[in-house]
Amino acid sequence: MSLIAQSHVDTERHEFIWNINNFSFLSSNPKYFDRHTFHFAVGSKIGKVSKWKLFLAHRGSNPFLFFQLVEYTGPHELPVTLEVCVENGLGHKYEFKMALRTFTASCTEPINCNSFSGQPYTTLKSICNQGVGDTLKLTIVCIVFGNPSFTISAVDCSSSSLIMEREQARTVPRHREAILARLESGERSDVTFVTRDDQRIAAHRLILSMQSAVFTAMFDAEMKEKTDGIVKLVDLGGDGLKILLKFLYTGELEETWDKFYEEIVNAANKYQIKSLMDMCDRMLPTLVSWQNCVELLNLSELHGMTGAKEKIEKFMKSDPDKIFQLWRAPPSSKRRRDI
Repeated sequence: MSLIAQSHVDTERHEFIWNINNFSFLSSNPKYFDRHTFHFAVGSKIGKVSKWKLFLAHRGSNPFLFFQLVEYTGPHELPVTLEVCVENGLGHKYEFKMALRTFTASCTEPINCNSFSGQPYTTLKSICNQGVGDTLKLTIVCIVFGNPSFTISAVDCSSSSLIMEREQARTVPRHREAILARLESGERSDVTFVTRDDQRIAAHRLILSMQSAVFTAMFDAEMKEKTDGIVKLVDLGGDGLKILLKFLYTGELEETWDKFYEEIVNAANKYQIKSLMDMCDRMLPTLVSWQNCVELLNLSELHGMTGAKEKIEKFMKSDPDKIFQLWRAPPSSKRRRDI
């Protein structure tokens, strides 16, 4: 028998969007600027209800963002983290990240959020002074931590299920690394793809056929025609194909997929890779912005991605004035125009 100790801390995460309209006017009129405050409450699910506010204020000629505890009556300390991303609609971001900080009921002094991370030389002042136009968007993520718990339980280490779980934890990563190494080295490959940008990428028919009936039919047809194992892809570039192949080999979607999302979604649909289509349906809304929302909406409608379509439409309906401007814009400018 062995003893297993487990410690746990309950957490409660909230994400808020604060759109400040008419910001060009407000930023040039301090008496109005200083009145803008965003109030929110967190902690109800973990028994640590607290009320907070974010507010903008001028100090001299510079704009400042402050975070402040408004009300907390609990007897225990209140650990909190905060992230704020400020976007000015021109592709520039100011990001503030507050590391874990412990509050009590008496900690009501405003916290200056003007120390930043992210793009070099990007400050809150520069964001506010770059011709923001009508709207300044603040994305706020606040995490509150509850009280820790600690338990000890006895476990029979000889049980088959525990041994199986332990062995799988060791072997699964090794299996992933081995199969990925085969893909990257091209060892024992039996098909070569030539992409539209003339990259040659080797792969293994068996693995691709296991994930896609379209690939199976393609390879069967090639065997009958006795081709040389070369497949030309006119709709995929080399980088997009590498992301697609990594998913087919490991089930993992590369982080850089957001740069090639249209290629990836089109390929997932063309080759009938349902698991990838399901993942794109969930992930596509995370890429939405006012610069690409029309394009993403059209892409989700084209491929029947109902989950993505619903979330993208919700984003677009959050500001009807911007939607009106988007639909008035010439078609050629909708993809790249800053609103």
